Amino acid sequence: MRTVRALLLSSFATLAIFGLCGATAAPSTVDATAAPCGPNLISNGSFEHGTDPGSYHTINVDSTDLDDWSVTKGTVDVVGTLWPASAGARSIDLDGVSFGAISQEVKTDPGKTYVVTFDLSGNGYGPPTVKTM
Repeated sequence: MRTVRALLLSSFATLAIFGLCGATAAPSTVDATAAPCGPNLISNGSFEHGTDPGSYHTINVDSTDLDDWSVTKGTVDVVGTLWPASAGARSIDLDGVSFGAISQEVKTDPGKTYVVTFDLSGNGYGPPTVKTM
């Protein structure tokens, strides 16, 4: 099992990991335009399942308010109606009251190549103007 971690990002809305069909190249040489195939290995990648956040809902480490994810550091905000999500109706702000992190265990196979995709946007309600990742 591998753990997918997203640390210190302002916010992101959708996360996906797909296997690549027939990929045999080393990870450092994978064609970034290669088409993923197979199912998304991330559960609840657009954060739609869990406690209804309304506008937004802050959750802490050890919370069970976000299905399939663990808050592993600080706090995160599950965002509902505060801003539009890139997929579905929710997104996650990884800088809730403090810098936060979430993780999820994902079953992967040794030697297989995977594509990780996500949408990223900075929280426009607070500084800094330029967000870093």
